[in-house]
Amino acid sequence: MVMLQGSTVSIHKDKEQDSYLSAVREFEKELHSDPTLNDILSLAPITRMKNISFISHLCTTDPSPVTFSRYEHSLGVAYLASRATLHLGVPKQDVDWKAVVVAALLHDVGHPPFSHITEQFLVEKKRRYHFYFTLEAIRNLASSNPQATDLLEKSYDVLTKRSSYSSLLHGLLSCDNIDGIFRSALFFGLGAIDPRSVLDSVYSSQKLKRASADLIWSLTKQIYENKLMASEVLATEAMISRAMEIAAQHDPNFTQILLRSGDSDLFARLRTYEDSAYLISQLEKKNFFTPLWQHVPNLYYEIQRRKGRLTLPERLSIIHLVAEKLGIPCKDVVVYCKVYKQILKIPSHYQSYQPDLFSCLSSEINYLDANNQELHSLSKVRKRRHRIHVFVNVSHK
Repeated sequence: MVMLQGSTVSIHKDKEQDSYLSAVREFEKELHSDPTLNDILSLAPITRMKNISFISHLCTTDPSPVTFSRYEHSLGVAYLASRATLHLGVPKQDVDWKAVVVAALLHDVGHPPFSHITEQFLVEKKRRYHFYFTLEAIRNLASSNPQATDLLEKSYDVLTKRSSYSSLLHGLLSCDNIDGIFRSALFFGLGAIDPRSVLDSVYSSQKLKRASADLIWSLTKQIYENKLMASEVLATEAMISRAMEIAAQHDPNFTQILLRSGDSDLFARLRTYEDSAYLISQLEKKNFFTPLWQHVPNLYYEIQRRKGRLTLPERLSIIHLVAEKLGIPCKDVVVYCKVYKQILKIPSHYQSYQPDLFSCLSSEINYLDANNQELHSLSKVRKRRHRIHVFVNVSHK
């Protein structure tokens, strides 16, 4: 639980997180009691998130005692957003309160199955991240649900930063990031924070606000640098992306189907093709492919010199080259091209917060000015960089 004492915020590994999770469940009941919000919760894009994992157990060697869905995360964000609007003097059931809550409930509906693990496939195929598909889904819902059009359009404005309440869902101390870090920290066993205390500190003293920013940033670094950038996570992304690539070659409608599917639906479809089924079976056995640099460093660095996106023929040529070099079947080689976003300019007084981790945050970053300790919003100046990863399976060589 987060302890706010003076100007410090700390983490304690205890069961206090149950209080927050219980509060979120009670909030869900409250939403169901409102006819309009109950209808929103029943929309297909929202119910689909119940079948999409927040962080998948596929990418971990040790099973976590807790797991969450995108739906549970969205409820948590909506609960915190509701709490934040009260700090801002917006009463419950006000039209602005509803717009913020609905925006929070819908903010992740564009996620593909397994969330970020499969997102790179969409980037390759559609040149779009999940947020684009979220906005597309909301536009479609607004046109097909005339009784809720006005509310959905206001929620759209919140998500697209056209509302005075948009900051509640964007940035380091946003409701989205606070709940996401809470669930990620629990999943990876890094301890529990109380998202309510962190959020309340934003509307408290500058010292508490800064302490909360330091805490969230510290946890974010641990999660991304030590957990989500681990080789087994990248191998999982690579193996699933390759399996989806194979399925897309067989089914031209695969990408559209993907955006209507849950985790189990995706796996069922991938099991229908021999080569993709092989990759899925290896993942389920926790037999993660290993990086090529561990086996043939010179070949790996030669491949790394290639710039930009790889076409499918180029990937296949690399697969054949590596397979021949290692004497393994082509199905045991995966080439994965991932797009990283780099920050080009960061204020000098904010350098201590800088690492590549910014690539994992939203399009705006909250930072604290060294002089007056106020929270400001920094628009990121980003450059996209493509990096080629090659993973191989030599376990039965």
